[in-house]
Amino acid sequence: ATDSEGGSSLSNKIYVTVIKVPLPPEIDDFPDLVVEEDSSLLAALYLYDYIDDPDTNYEYLSIFISSNGHGDNVNVECVGDVLRIIPTADYFGNAQVEITANDGNFTQSDWFYVNVTPKNDLPKLSLSSPKYGDQVLPNVTLEGIATDKDGDELSLIIKFEGREQKYSILTNFAVELDLTDYMGKEIFLYIKVNDGTEN
Repeated sequence: ATDSEGGSSLSNKIYVTVIKVPLPPEIDDFPDLVVEEDSSLLAALYLYDYIDDPDTNYEYLSIFISSNGHGDNVNVECVGDVLRIIPTADYFGNAQVEITANDGNFTQSDWFYVNVTPKNDLPKLSLSSPKYGDQVLPNVTLEGIATDKDGDELSLIIKFEGREQKYSILTNFAVELDLTDYMGKEIFLYIKVNDGTEN
């Protein structure tokens, strides 16, 4: 062969084999989740929609899930390929969830956030006196215990014979009810505690 300047050149062909180099798993960004306090969210997050590996089929990947919620207050588990977010009772706040995929050669991780939003807890009422079916004096004293996890101010509402009376109460309460107009009668008392938002 002759080059452009009149010299000689020699060409040759060689064959090479490109060694396959393992590639790490790929994790797309998981969306942040919002869960209401005291509820569980069966999130429509299928892991195989977010995790892939160029060399390894999804079913052969090892996938680990962990949460750093405050004092493990947010538990994360996998039901099949669906993430389930379970806050502990009465907890609200933020947590991070880590998803880790391993293909035997490489490990890849990603984080997303879980926001557990607070909700109002129902107050509780335990009436110690009088009991159902008791015979009472015209000026009867209602005694009991009312509690609210959120610390809201409580009121006791008593309805009877078309009337309604409302009392501001503390945890241990005793309120006097005048039933003079109903002496000798059987009446039904409807008693509830209210925290200002829910009964």
